[in-house]
Amino acid sequence: MELKMAKCIDIIQFALMWSLLGRVQSQVLQLQSSLNEERHQRQSQVMQLQSSLNEELRVRQSQVLQLQSSLNEERHQRQSQVMQLQSSLNEELRVRQSQVLQLQSSLNEERRQRQSLSVDLQTEIRQRETLSRQLQDESRQRGALSVQIQEETRQREALSGQIQEESRQREALLEKLRIETRERESLSMQVQEIKALLLTKEENNPRNNTQTCAYKTGDPCCSYHVMEDAWRNINNGVNNGPSAPDQVPHCDSRNTLNFTGSNWFRVQGAAGQTLVHNKCPPQRHCGTNSPLWINGTLPALNQIVSSDLCVNTGTTCCWDAVKRTIRVKKCIGDYYVYELTPNLCSCCGFCTTN
Repeated sequence: MELKMAKCIDIIQFALMWSLLGRVQSQVLQLQSSLNEERHQRQSQVMQLQSSLNEELRVRQSQVLQLQSSLNEERHQRQSQVMQLQSSLNEELRVRQSQVLQLQSSLNEERRQRQSLSVDLQTEIRQRETLSRQLQDESRQRGALSVQIQEETRQREALSGQIQEESRQREALLEKLRIETRERESLSMQVQEIKALLLTKEENNPRNNTQTCAYKTGDPCCSYHVMEDAWRNINNGVNNGPSAPDQVPHCDSRNTLNFTGSNWFRVQGAAGQTLVHNKCPPQRHCGTNSPLWINGTLPALNQIVSSDLCVNTGTTCCWDAVKRTIRVKKCIGDYYVYELTPNLCSCCGFCTTN
């Protein structure tokens, strides 16, 4: 195939060069023909002129001698012109021949360039054939890889179906577990309520209270200080109350409470049952200048919640400078215990109520 293409290219190149050479030769022949034609015309003109001169010579023999010199001169001029014309024609012929030689040289150079280009083209064709074979091999490899990918895709789809089915089964099982968990939680809450009721009944019995706290280590409901000062009650002012004979306001900041060991306190006795919750006591009540009170949600049975410990300074019911967070727990037996710390105000007291 390559030899046939090379031969075809050589034939086409030879035909192009032959055609071009023929055109050049045809132009040269045409030029020579035109020159010969012009020469014949000039010769015919000369002969006609000689004939007319002879005729006129016969007619005017008397004038021949007079005009002969002029005619000879003119003939010399015409011959000089003919010679100049021949010289110019020869020069033009040499120029045309030189152009033909240059054209042949350029054609030869172009032929050599085309031969070189043909070699380059053949080399590129071989490279492209090699690349084509490589691409075919790669295409076959990709086809095999595509088949493997399709097989893996089918396997993954089958596995995905199995996973989805297992997921649905697990969701159904989880839903069953959630229902069972809710049922167990409901049953557990019922059991806890029953236990709480039983414990309440047992702990409300004075004979069982000591026995109940015996096994509750660290429970603030069993380990607390008692706050039982009568002057703390909200019904007492600063200067009127059974526990204010010295007419001086009471201040918990003066170490009136025992903050040693456990800091949990329970309100009992003449003080009442609880600290004041969610109600701002008036200033100069509870046997002090600035009453301390609890602002927050009360806990449920056996729960501990965080609440704000506020102080009424007269200008505000909850002074941010000394406000702090404490913990409150509701114990079995329907009472509360409070985790307190020494307050920061100059003369404040914890306010209690019945």
